[in-house]
Amino acid sequence: MGAAASRSEIYDYSGRLMRDLHFPAAVLPTHWDNFTAPFGASQQPSLGALQPFLEEIKAASPMTKVIVPKYFEAIPLGTAAQ
Repeated sequence: MGAAASRSEIYDYSGRLMRDLHFPAAVLPTHWDNFTAPFGASQQPSLGALQPFLEEIKAASPMTKVIVPKYFEAIPLGTAAQ
């Protein structure tokens, strides 16, 4: 799910998407990281900017688990849907 700052230009983006997706069990935010930084660089500033998105999802769909991907780490999707 697109988590870039540009989502704020679309009215109730996160809420509408959660409703249209019937409040999914899990969401993976995309386009939130600094893709111009080297892989080993800290993404801490980008994680800070991601917080409003996480709050929007929690407000719109409290039972949805948001999985923030980390570079080169497996994502346990089987446990997210349970």
